Formats: sequence, structure tokens, C-alpha cells
Amino acid sequence: MSRRQRATGYLSTALLALMHLALLLVLVVPFSRAALYPELRFLDRHKWFPIVGYAGAMYLVLGPAGVVWGFVVSTIACLHVTACINSLAHVWGTRRFDTPDTSRNNAFLAILTFGEGWHNNHHHDMLAARQGLTPWELDLTYLSLKALERLGVVWDVRPPSSRPRIGGIVASLELNAPAR
Repeated sequence: MSRRQRATGYLSTALLALMHLALLLVLVVPFSRAALYPELRFLDRHKWFPIVGYAGAMYLVLGPAGVVWGFVVSTIACLHVTACINSLAHVWGTRRFDTPDTSRNNAFLAILTFGEGWHNNHHHDMLAARQGLTPWELDLTYLSLKALERLGVVWDVRPPSSRPRIGGIVASLELNAPAR
């Protein structure tokens, strides 16, 4: 493998991971607090800026092949894997928790999505940032968020709840509860 091919692979992987983290950062921040984050308001008003910037960076670094493989193919793969979570993770896999839906944990999808395939765990505790609850359930997204929390880029990353769930239903009323 040539140096250029290795660089293409490393760059594509790094940029895909950064896009994934950027998407998570946008989704993690509650919309009621979005006014506190001018960068989120900017991205909301200029939705095409990151997309065109990413495609342009791929072209500048790797030429037309970079746009095809580093932008088009990787974006299509990312979107398909994301769609698989909400379809295949409700059909194939194992159920650790008795949730009121058909969500399942799927190790193969978890590998492809950096941990999002532990879907039954997510439906059991939807407010937690960590979906892989055991050492063998690798959750790279959570590890990335914890690293960003240590760097001060993100904060208030919610760990899994230690209190038991009644009937598998997540008690989301804490979001609206008054501060103690």
C-alpha cells in the first residue's frame, strides 16, 4: 500500500469520526440551551457550510478521488449505517432489558457505528451517553465524549443511571423536574 493510499485511509477515517462527533455534539445539546452556543446557531443557519467545506477539503487534499471516496462514498456509508440502527437493531440481536419496544443489541452494528448498535441498552436508559454497559460492549462514541469532556470541549456527559427501571420504561421526567 502506498503512502498516499494510507494517508487517504487515515484522513477519511479521521474526518468520518469528526463528522460523527460533530453530529453527536449537535444532538447532545438540548435545544432549549441552543441560544447559549453561537456555533450551533451558525450551523443551523448555514447547513451546507460543513458539507461543502468537507468536500472541498477532500478535493484539495486528494483531488477528485478524494471527493468520491472521502466524501461521497463515506457519507453514503455513514447514512446507511445510521439507518440500519433504527431498522436492523429492532430485528436482529439480543435483548438485555425488557423495554416496551423491539430494540435489540447488535454487536456487528455496534462495531460499524462506534457503539450505537447497543440499541436495547439505549432504549433502557435513553438519557445516558454511554450505550455499551459492559467491558465487552465497546462504545467508542462514549469514549470520545469522555475524552472531549476531559479537554473541556463538552460537559455534563450523562453516565448510565444506577437506579432500576420499573417495567423497562425510562423515567424522563427528571428533565422537567425543578432544581434541588
